Amino acid sequence: MKIVKQLLVITAALGCGGDSPCIVPPCAFPAAMIITLKSATGLALDGFVRETDASGTVLRTTPCSFDGCVVGQGPGTYRLVIGREHFVTKQMTVVVSGREGGACSCTTVETQHLDVTLVFDPNQGIGN
Repeated sequence: MKIVKQLLVITAALGCGGDSPCIVPPCAFPAAMIITLKSATGLALDGFVRETDASGTVLRTTPCSFDGCVVGQGPGTYRLVIGREHFVTKQMTVVVSGREGGACSCTTVETQHLDVTLVFDPNQGIGN
């Protein structure tokens, strides 16, 4: 049995070299950011996170629950607009480090954990 295990290890190692196709184990979901929203008083909020390009065009919008949300799937620079109805939106740029996966590897990221405080905007108050 020990010899079979050794042969499997050697076969797997050789499988990722040369022209042979390699076998990649299932990859974990690469979460670039985990974002939670709160009010100035510390209460959890729901809201949204919009990813934009450099010109401000919205690429995708992620709803954020009271428990937070996962945004992005790989390393790179993210331009974000974070908000909630009746609150002042926040714009920020977040750089996420990591490595894009290849034919024989998974994408890895250093997940950023962001706690974003939003401030109530009385000019957008309910009924306005």
